[in-house]
Amino acid sequence: MIRLIFIPTRKIEVGVWWNRSAGAPDVQLVFGMYGQFVELGSLKGNGFDAPRFHRMGFGTLMVNIAVQALQSACDPAIHVQGMLSNTAESVLPQTKRARLEENRRQFWRRFGLEVVTLGEPPSDFLRGRVGELCVVPGGTVGGQFSRLVALNSFQFEAPPPF
Repeated sequence: MIRLIFIPTRKIEVGVWWNRSAGAPDVQLVFGMYGQFVELGSLKGNGFDAPRFHRMGFGTLMVNIAVQALQSACDPAIHVQGMLSNTAESVLPQTKRARLEENRRQFWRRFGLEVVTLGEPPSDFLRGRVGELCVVPGGTVGGQFSRLVALNSFQFEAPPPF
């Protein structure tokens, strides 16, 4: 099951429950929307420490959905930013960490974002604009379905009253 929570001007949250429909999502992506910029909050559940979901198309699926939502609601000039990290990698040897960091940079570049390394110790930051984003076509999720799901495939549900 895939759920998209999209509250224009506030947040985009994409969750995937793989072969189940309850509890916390297996993989989750969150973007915050703050007027003149959009910030990647987190993409979790598909890293090296989740081998069932790592490099299986889940991250691409989720970012593809988020890109479509952003482009449907935001001015193309709106800035996109975020910080890239995975604290679970700190226990790995430096060579393995370096490979995972480079894979993460390449992942985000495919969607039209620039990855800039700044600071000491160095940290990777995402930078771009909504109008520069692109979806990544082709490939499958878990070898079963397309990594590109159109927004009109989702069923609209009104939020519960406060």
